[in-house]
Amino acid sequence: MIFLYKTRFWLTFNAFIKKRYDINLSHFGIALCALFNSPLAFGAETVTLNLKWKHQFQFAGYYMAKEKGFYQAEGFNVIIKERDATQNIFKPVLDKTAEFGVADSSIVLQYLQGQPFVILAAIFQHSPLVLLTRNEDNIYSPYELIGKNVMYQRGVDDASLHAMFTTLGIKNNQYNLIPQNFDPLALNNPDLDAMSAYITNQPYLYEQTNMSIRIMEPSNYGIDFYGDLLYTHSDYVKENPERAAAFKRASILGWQYALAHIDETVELIVQRYNSSKSAEHLHYEAERSLSMIASDFVPIGTLHQQRFEKIVQIYEKLGMVETAISLDRLTLPSYLETDKRDAAMQLKVASITIMFFLLALMLLYIFNRRLKQAVILKTQQLENLNKRLQQQVMVVEESNKSLLQAKEMAESANKAKSSFLSNMSHEIRTPLNAVIGFTQLATLTSDPKKIIDYLRQIKVSANHLLALINDILDLSKIESNAIQLESLHFSLQSSVEKVIQICALKANDKHIELKFIIEQDVKDHLIGDALRFEQVLINLLSNAIKFTEQGAVKLIIKNKTIEKQSQQNITRLVIEVIDSGIGMSQEQLDLIFKPFVQADNSTTRLYGGSGLGLVISEQIIRLMNGDIWVTSEVGVGSNFTFEVELGYSEQAIVQTNEVTLTRTTKNEIQPLAYQHQTVLLVEDNEINQIIAQSMLEQLGLSVDLAHNGEQAVNLCKQNDYRLIFMDVQMPVMDGLSATQAIRAFNSRVCIIGMSANASSEDISQGKQAGMNNYITKPIEFEKLTSVLNLYLSSTASTIA
Repeated sequence: MIFLYKTRFWLTFNAFIKKRYDINLSHFGIALCALFNSPLAFGAETVTLNLKWKHQFQFAGYYMAKEKGFYQAEGFNVIIKERDATQNIFKPVLDKTAEFGVADSSIVLQYLQGQPFVILAAIFQHSPLVLLTRNEDNIYSPYELIGKNVMYQRGVDDASLHAMFTTLGIKNNQYNLIPQNFDPLALNNPDLDAMSAYITNQPYLYEQTNMSIRIMEPSNYGIDFYGDLLYTHSDYVKENPERAAAFKRASILGWQYALAHIDETVELIVQRYNSSKSAEHLHYEAERSLSMIASDFVPIGTLHQQRFEKIVQIYEKLGMVETAISLDRLTLPSYLETDKRDAAMQLKVASITIMFFLLALMLLYIFNRRLKQAVILKTQQLENLNKRLQQQVMVVEESNKSLLQAKEMAESANKAKSSFLSNMSHEIRTPLNAVIGFTQLATLTSDPKKIIDYLRQIKVSANHLLALINDILDLSKIESNAIQLESLHFSLQSSVEKVIQICALKANDKHIELKFIIEQDVKDHLIGDALRFEQVLINLLSNAIKFTEQGAVKLIIKNKTIEKQSQQNITRLVIEVIDSGIGMSQEQLDLIFKPFVQADNSTTRLYGGSGLGLVISEQIIRLMNGDIWVTSEVGVGSNFTFEVELGYSEQAIVQTNEVTLTRTTKNEIQPLAYQHQTVLLVEDNEINQIIAQSMLEQLGLSVDLAHNGEQAVNLCKQNDYRLIFMDVQMPVMDGLSATQAIRAFNSRVCIIGMSANASSEDISQGKQAGMNNYITKPIEFEKLTSVLNLYLSSTASTIA
């Protein structure tokens, strides 16, 4: 700053001298000012940077600022030190054994408590501090941590976590605080329910141990603190604010280089700084750090006074500070303003001194007109610099607007998720209330008719709850790209008839006509994922029936010509689902395909439903290279239209030896055909043992029980069973391994897989292991009798 003022003085003074005496002294003066203000004039300044933790990518910018000479160019010889975990993180800077340090937003609390710190730059615009929980514990929000054991470091990184609990109305005494032990895999301890962690670090370690975790971010609950902040002692800034600004400037250049050259940075950290992390781990940390630094939206180092004021408000709300303290001296710009005033005074003194000095040198530079062009060039450079600075200001302003828009979008998404969770809570609790309520009523009565009626109601509610869970799991799989479509032969006519049969019951109950039309030129022998195709049809038809009180629901399937010659044996179907229901407004149409958003909450309360069916259907259609759209008019009805691409075969579908389990009625059950036979039940869960064994004994069968796959293999070597019901997930030896072991010495016995894992991948793995068929839990009585009729009746043939 002083250098800039002195340069301007020289230009002004030279113009006066040139006009009066026709003498040009500009270059001499500028060079003289540059000489006395250069940081290298008296040798490099040795300073220490104290890190927040051990060497890792979190501090990549500082390593690169040193490695690439950015610090040296500003006149610094920088020593970078890891944090000493045995002492307070702020102690080195406070004791002046280190000139600079890295800390999180807790430094604001230190400032409010009277510590002499000045923040130079914000490197991480968002705090990477989160809470981790085990996925298997089903802890989805801070509310599930009430009464649980939560580990974090009190007084250092607890502000954002404490604020998150307080914002949600959760008091300190409602959960057990466990002191942070700095074990990155602390969740391996079953007594611990949640731990504070950096989202850029610990999740990678748990991925390596195959532990599935959940991440709870304070920003999702409105608590958005800064992450890493570069700071120094106020005495250092007071003595020379320009040196502090120079260190900040070099550090930011280092960060810009590190983010643009991640591979080079990781190699440097591994080789020179002996990081305990592997190169793969550092790459993981780098990728996660990009969203925390947010350099695409905000220039690195940007500080916002409003965010600090918001942080102070949170500290006041938490009772961590008693009275508000002015933030005027918290950041570097306030000191630079003071430096301008001091520089003006220094300029006056320096100007008087220089004027006398120039009078003595004036005769030496008479007629020095050759420097005129150099002055003009320098002036142009300054003007160009000014233009670039103005452009940078415009970029910062645009970045601020983008950041504000991103914040508004995040807040909107949080509201949508909260609304979705509220609706899911209602949808889950409603059938669950029926299950619990009718169970209690059944225990309070001895009337058999009432008990049977209560049990029917329980089954209806349980099936509704199961359908809701399947929708949620489907959406989760689609969003994580975990769904893989099958490519199998199937009959379009058979699939449509099956879907119509499923939906006909609800249509008949409402006296609604349900019909379908398949145009003549549509291929029947198709290749694709029939189950997912049927799932889309069921979702759309069920919705149409649900929102139609009178009239009809129609399904129309057409063929669309594909112009591309390269698309051999590919057909594109156009499917329409037309209803005469309540219809939708344009505002509702804009929302129906958005996840976590309901088109109309009042409609949801009236008709029920999770609101996930259309979202899931749209994603499945996208996977089939298709698209979906809708036209609707309130009070008239809706028309859902979608296109999908499927393969087709000119030949009829060849029937395979695979047996498909179908639902049977009570009249089709033939217990005498397999009564008194012995089957083997392999199941480790005691409740599932009781249910399956009781069902089989009700049908007149004897049941041998094995608690794991190893016991099952031993029993098969001792007995000649015709049928085995094999659970998949078990201790000691799982069902897939047990099936492979049994097939090694017995190819005749029929093995039926039983599991709550119901995806097509799970079923395929079971059959590859040697299972004849596969039924999913919860086990339905009709499915069980179908298996027995298929494999134990006198006319059934064993399928190896």
